[in-house]
Amino acid sequence: MQYIKLTFIDAVTGIPVTQEPAANGPVLPPVQGLVVEWERESAYPTDQPELFGTCPDESDTDLAGVLAVMTQAEWDAEHQAELAAREAKDRHLWQITRLAFRNRFTLPEKAGLELASVDDASAPMVQRQQAALLRAYLADVAAATFIDLKRPDTRAGVEQLEALGLLAAGRAAEILDAPIRPEEAP
Repeated sequence: MQYIKLTFIDAVTGIPVTQEPAANGPVLPPVQGLVVEWERESAYPTDQPELFGTCPDESDTDLAGVLAVMTQAEWDAEHQAELAAREAKDRHLWQITRLAFRNRFTLPEKAGLELASVDDASAPMVQRQQAALLRAYLADVAAATFIDLKRPDTRAGVEQLEALGLLAAGRAAEILDAPIRPEEAP
């Protein structure tokens, strides 16, 4: 089996998109038995996509659009690097500023959180511990460089606020899963 990196070619001229745009539409190079396994999606959008596939050993790979014939180790390393790049890109898609996070809460919700975080020395110990946990959570939010809405601890914290009755039912999902607006990005 051969491991290859390839790109599209023009459907009529056969010129790779790495040399000029495919004016007649893009097609894959005619590699016999080609199976495209993955693409370098972390680079999207791009006019020069990179695809990675396999083909039988006897397939001709000396074709326009075939960018490289790789060893399996090289191919696997490229794949691992791509997965890491996608994860980093996806992480960034769910990051917002601290202010943007706070603004996802209504003013009455913010006031309720502030009141619930006040330590009342005459209150039962359980209530005082809950207030202390809330203060610690709010301090963590204040200390964060940004808020990652997909981090498990971020999600658990907001869901706990709902479970404690500090947020109405369904609000945690609204706060955590609302689409990120451009002005919210760090």
